Amino acid sequence: MDDQEPSHSYTIDDLDALTLLMAAHPRMAILETLSCPTRNAAREAAAASRDPRDLVDGMDVPPAEWPRELAERLLAKGAHQPTLRVLATSQYHRVRLAVAENQWAPEEALIALSRHPDLMLSEAAAANPALPVQEIDVIQTGGVLGARMGVLRHPAARRRNADWAATDPDEPVRCRAACSPLTSRAWLERLAADPCDGVRGAAATNPHTPPGSLRLLAGEPRWYTRGCVAANPSSPLDALARLAEDPEWSVRRTLAAHTSIPELVDRLAGDDNEIVRAKAAGNPACPAATLARLAASRSPARVREAVAANPATPEDVRRRLAEHDRSPYVRQAARAAQAARP
Repeated sequence: MDDQEPSHSYTIDDLDALTLLMAAHPRMAILETLSCPTRNAAREAAAASRDPRDLVDGMDVPPAEWPRELAERLLAKGAHQPTLRVLATSQYHRVRLAVAENQWAPEEALIALSRHPDLMLSEAAAANPALPVQEIDVIQTGGVLGARMGVLRHPAARRRNADWAATDPDEPVRCRAACSPLTSRAWLERLAADPCDGVRGAAATNPHTPPGSLRLLAGEPRWYTRGCVAANPSSPLDALARLAEDPEWSVRRTLAAHTSIPELVDRLAGDDNEIVRAKAAGNPACPAATLARLAASRSPARVREAVAANPATPEDVRRRLAEHDRSPYVRQAARAAQAARP
């Protein structure tokens, strides 16, 4: 067996030999387990700096079994179906998870894994494109929690599946429906008023959530939800203007980084919080006059560095920062931006 042979050519018949190989050459084991598509000096250096123990299940796998677990994980990334069928019942959790995520896994193995009580295994198997389409309805009507969470990521999932998930009794499944681009606006409106704040927060991230619901979510007591509204590209202007005055600085920071409305960026560029001002200074929607003002020497270095890196900064302002700013970090950021220009 060639040490440089592509991972997909190994089969279950090679397991014992691979286990010995992993025990004898742990650094090579890292490269193989990570399945680097091509090897180069940078990847070799990164592998050499890693501890092989980082790739195993820690306390769940005794040290004596690390080579075996690594060998099975390597095989679980291949395309040999008889091998994947055996590994689907491996004693090692990460091996079974690798099979659940493998698009070449046999259908019967994925069906079994989608019914496993382990959240990660069932979710990964339910989202796998190789899972038979007919299993989607089976999962939604009586599947385990993880599978009901993962099934919306299956390529064959449709709007009716997302709307069904919106009625699920378990909060994590409704959260997935609230985030899904498949969910109808009518159900997103209901999810935005869900009794669970996690579901409401998920709805606040969805660009398909109706504007009226986003306005209501902008007044949520939970700052995380308000921050999600601030980052949502579909949030109405009046809701964003309200969030620009939010008492929680992290909400204003999120808005300063994500909004494309120059008037709001300009307002946040004068915020009392330095981090908020820096986010506004790095926003391409920041007006040129505001960037020139923020580039003044009295501004904190963090703010001037954001101005220097902003692609919207006028070139005369960037040139001044590159040549005369007192901070080496600001000068470096300005010069890097100059070099990156076509």
